[in-house]
Amino acid sequence: MGMTLAELPGQPLTEDDLGDVGRLLADTGWRYELDNGRLLLMAPMKSWHADVSRRICNLLISQGRPSYQEQGVRLSHRKVRYPDVSAFWERPDPDAELHDPSDLAIVVEVVHRQRRGRPGCEAAPVRGCGHPRVLDR
Repeated sequence: MGMTLAELPGQPLTEDDLGDVGRLLADTGWRYELDNGRLLLMAPMKSWHADVSRRICNLLISQGRPSYQEQGVRLSHRKVRYPDVSAFWERPDPDAELHDPSDLAIVVEVVHRQRRGRPGCEAAPVRGCGHPRVLDR
């Protein structure tokens, strides 16, 4: 039998622990990020959210930008985000699990209008990625 969430190393977690988290949450639909060593769990994505993310990603691809959904961005050893859509300056290593912010030209977070302005939904600048923009439903 595999590890449980309760068996993860104590806080603070680091990017090195995310492999175990990913295996534990595989096939559950739950998404996660690492914020200053704290594991943040997010509910499975709603269909409207997936649709908007896919459309934005496809738009960026049609403009010739290498773009992907849910790519890991390493902001520090204890802070890893998985934005909805990431457009890269050039095609990334297909086997990379985490990317440096300077590799990204555009980062998109899709947020429902009812969540705008709530804690955790602010558009935070990502070092090397220019000014943030929030798109809502």
